[in-house]
Amino acid sequence: MFVIRPEEMSFVESGIDGISQCTLWDNNTGGGASVVRLSANAYFPSHSHPGWEQAR
Repeated sequence: MFVIRPEEMSFVESGIDGISQCTLWDNNTGGGASVVRLSANAYFPSHSHPGWEQAR
């Protein structure tokens, strides 16, 4: 387990309008976890996740 405090989070633009992300971990093979921030009226386009997915 690890702790990331909000003041330590660094968000970058995701490449999708209105969506930025803070990477929590990345295994460099396509796996990882991010905290995602959406501005008003932003949405994720339809997409799939082969294998496992984390959601909370």
